[in-house]
Amino acid sequence: MATSLTGSSQRRPVVTALGAILSVLGAAGVLRISTMLAFLLPNLAEGRFQFFSHQALFQVMWAVFFISLLITGISLIVSGVRGKRRDLVPGLTLYFLGASLMINGFLLLMYGYPLYGGVAVIIGALAAWVEWSTEVV
Repeated sequence: MATSLTGSSQRRPVVTALGAILSVLGAAGVLRISTMLAFLLPNLAEGRFQFFSHQALFQVMWAVFFISLLITGISLIVSGVRGKRRDLVPGLTLYFLGASLMINGFLLLMYGYPLYGGVAVIIGALAAWVEWSTEVV
């Protein structure tokens, strides 16, 4: 007796595994950036370290990126478990991920890191374009 695998059943473990990887990376990033923001933001609010205001924007955008990455991973896990074939990452998650990465890329370009900045802008634009152009992701 032969069993046939449909496209959905072959795709489920891949989507779930990708979601798990993205969730772990997003959670690790959120934990790391939150320790930095816990130090920087209260000092900025009290009037100390005003020269780090650009650093606060940079770190807040990384926090938005990692939170979006975590939500994307969780959405992919749920979609993989449910066997969804369309709209795997619902909502504006990939827009926020792409926009925050593009903002950080532009900041990196502005502060003299053209390679890292260019790569971040391209990947961020690609993430926003994927969400805008298709319902598959």
